[in-house]
Amino acid sequence: MNNQNFQSDDASGGTADQDKDRARHRSAIQREMIMQEADLRRSVNEKAKLEVEIRQLKNDEAHIKISLQEREARLNRLAQDISRAEAEMKELKKKLNVL
Repeated sequence: MNNQNFQSDDASGGTADQDKDRARHRSAIQREMIMQEADLRRSVNEKAKLEVEIRQLKNDEAHIKISLQEREARLNRLAQDISRAEAEMKELKKKLNVL
């Protein structure tokens, strides 16, 4: 009988140790989950922030392209006006030299 009592004491003692180990393991996993959730939230927030910044930059890019096109068109018109004015000046100088 003593042998049976010893076995049941050992089994119940082992169960208590196993319960403690499970509780420690559970706590470690829960801490890890909390850290992972915090990292995930941080990453999700950063992603959302970057998406907003990218959208804004794309809008800025569109405005810059429009401004660039407008300025290039104005530059072309001015270049044509200058060429015409130079040609007219040359023609006037020829007429003046003829007189």
